Amino acid sequence: MNEKLRILSGTDEFRRVRSFVIERGLIPPSSRVLAALSGGADSVFALSVLKILSEELCLHVEAFHMNHCIRGEEAERDADFSRKFCEETGVPFTLVKRDVPLISKEKGISEESAGRQERYAYMYSVRDRFDRAVTAHHMDDSAESMLMHLIRGSGVRGLSGIPEEADGYIVRPLLCLERAEIERALGEAGIGYVTDSTNASGDYFRNRVRNTVLPVLKAENPSVTKALMRLSEVSRAYVGAAEEMAEKVGLIKKGERLVCRREDAASLPEAPRYELILRAARQLGKGSDLGYEAVKKASELFDGPAGRQYHLHGLLVECLGEFVSFSPLSGRPIKTSPEPYCFPVSPGDEVVLPDGGRVRVSLVKKMEKPLGDMAVTFIDYDKIQDTVFIRSFRPSDVIRPVGSPGRKPVRRFFTDRKVPADERGRIPVLSDGDRPAAVIGMAADEAYKVDGDSVRILMTEYLSSEGDKSAQ
Repeated sequence: MNEKLRILSGTDEFRRVRSFVIERGLIPPSSRVLAALSGGADSVFALSVLKILSEELCLHVEAFHMNHCIRGEEAERDADFSRKFCEETGVPFTLVKRDVPLISKEKGISEESAGRQERYAYMYSVRDRFDRAVTAHHMDDSAESMLMHLIRGSGVRGLSGIPEEADGYIVRPLLCLERAEIERALGEAGIGYVTDSTNASGDYFRNRVRNTVLPVLKAENPSVTKALMRLSEVSRAYVGAAEEMAEKVGLIKKGERLVCRREDAASLPEAPRYELILRAARQLGKGSDLGYEAVKKASELFDGPAGRQYHLHGLLVECLGEFVSFSPLSGRPIKTSPEPYCFPVSPGDEVVLPDGGRVRVSLVKKMEKPLGDMAVTFIDYDKIQDTVFIRSFRPSDVIRPVGSPGRKPVRRFFTDRKVPADERGRIPVLSDGDRPAAVIGMAADEAYKVDGDSVRILMTEYLSSEGDKSAQ
């Protein structure tokens, strides 16, 4: 053990992580452990702790660094730092390279999401060689995730925070520490790290929560992170209870579908119904990020007449006599029209649509599309005469797209843009009172266009429930 690690082993922060790991049984003795190393403070601290514990617990520790091909020379700097740090601490090192911008474009998701998927995909690809894979998530990360879910309209599951263990493989031993504590311990031991310049960017939702929202909350309550951790523990208990109730309803495999007795499903309260549908979706390989409103509508089939069905993000939920059936949709999902909606909004608001899509409204100084996978529309905010609404398309809507010679019904605009009839009700409209000012993600009305005299520009960002862009 080198001198810096020896100093770190004497800090209170190390002792707390050691106790957390041992008391929770996160890493059994004699385990082969893979650590994700970005070069930042959190992952450097995590790897340092693992190296110290490797003597006590007889661990074999290795690390990998993933270059996401996003930040050019800075990314190469991070990779070089990670390699040298592993050489200094005597940890075997693997460099992995992924073209995340290309992957995000191919999948139609944000670079942040694509990078996360690739990191976890790599960790699982080598699972046969390791007993545990360690990520460096800490209390602040979990608090940020909870706030992000809350802002987007999460249910109790979203308030459960980041779990300390997942699938018996991924473990997060730093969830007992805050970011500031980690940085303080590294400073005391004289251990260096690198800083990702994009962490200060306001282009990412997590960064805005980290750099703007959470500091305001900490100013009101310096212990807010610990308070959120207590809330996450309570939330996990509620989710666990709902899962336990849902598991009493047996899901039976019938070919490519899962079925359960309709009477049993209908007897469940709302939260366990949600968990039943999520369990079916996971077992059919459809994931679990389905959106609260969409799952709620699907669960209402349990109480309705036989023959009804609901298409839930690639999952077909059907009421077949005495049974409820869950089956994967082959090919492109058939989309049902959502219920009409209308939300009054002001700059700074973000609304969750009935189908799980999201719209964010904000004032900007220039027409510059932010990074991410949201479709964007700009209008001159000073040309608004009435209340601004985010609402569903109406058959009577008329619009004059910017640059067009005249007005036309929005339904004809959809026809010209080759928008399928079953998708039109899903595309949100920004209206000035009753008058459409923009079809979000597709076109603004000429009367509200941004020009050289515009002072306040309203930017509207839209992410559909399936994560694909509406604008082509």
